[in-house]
Amino acid sequence: MHKCNEKFLKRHNLISVNGLSIDWNISDINEIVAKYEMQGNSEKRQVSIANVYGIHDKMDEINYDFPEILDYFFDEHGDGYHSRAVGMLEYNEDNVIASLENSFRIEPMVLIEVDHNKYMVLTNGIHRFIVLKSIYMSAKRKCQNKGEIAELNKKFTIPVEVIKLDYIKTYCKYLIDMFQPVKCMNAYFTRLDEHIHDDGTKSYELEKRIGWNQRVVYELSEQEMDAICHSYIGLENEYDNYKLTGRSKLISFNRESTILNDEELIQFTKKIIIESKKNKEEIFDLLRCQANIYPSFKDFLQLYFRDIINLELEEIQDDSVER
Repeated sequence: MHKCNEKFLKRHNLISVNGLSIDWNISDINEIVAKYEMQGNSEKRQVSIANVYGIHDKMDEINYDFPEILDYFFDEHGDGYHSRAVGMLEYNEDNVIASLENSFRIEPMVLIEVDHNKYMVLTNGIHRFIVLKSIYMSAKRKCQNKGEIAELNKKFTIPVEVIKLDYIKTYCKYLIDMFQPVKCMNAYFTRLDEHIHDDGTKSYELEKRIGWNQRVVYELSEQEMDAICHSYIGLENEYDNYKLTGRSKLISFNRESTILNDEELIQFTKKIIIESKKNKEEIFDLLRCQANIYPSFKDFLQLYFRDIINLELEEIQDDSVER
């Protein structure tokens, strides 16, 4: 480990501490958001570093475990990027917020909301986050009760720019994927070939692309092909001159798109649920478990879907949506 980082860890009594919550993935906070996240507009907020859990967009070559992460961002003998912030390692609990005050005003950290009062660093602030979180964790270990922790959380509250999570679009996207014929949101397909067999039946060869590099080839029957043709592969924000309109674009397997406002999206999602031929009881079991884990998901279901989804009784009322 670089000497500057060893000194920092010793100074804050963190040299032998492992497993501290500085490397959380979004899936550890909210697995639905991790896969179906849709972002909204940004706004200025006051956020405690206690509620910032990690780094949103990670690079494969970096070990984000603590304290190993320090060496990837702080090196007194490194290039400009790695050496420019080494001076931050001299800060302590009493002066770190004041020392960084101008940077918060001129170049605020950009966070992304991943659940109610939970954030990840998106851009513009990884060095500051690592130092702040480390010093915060060191100080928290000395707290004797909840009152002292609350005071510490207040002390480590800073002004930031937050990209809001669009809960309606994120969770509707998830529900559509769960109840539609084929679960294929965020996947893109290329038709490779069509085969006619001796008995007159057809099969279809498809390449499924997930992310940038993962590709899988499937051979589907006519029935399977029909199911996927009636499914949706994407829900995206609509933009006008690079600004969010508040509407979303629903993309079918055949690349046809439909523009929906939030109310239309909610009603469309209800229709998908009601008409789904999947095992609804099994899915409702999962939704109920997730609602107990993620308060924002429970709030969403109770606010918009209580007319068709009963989280306690796991029932669906087929007369709740006009067909």
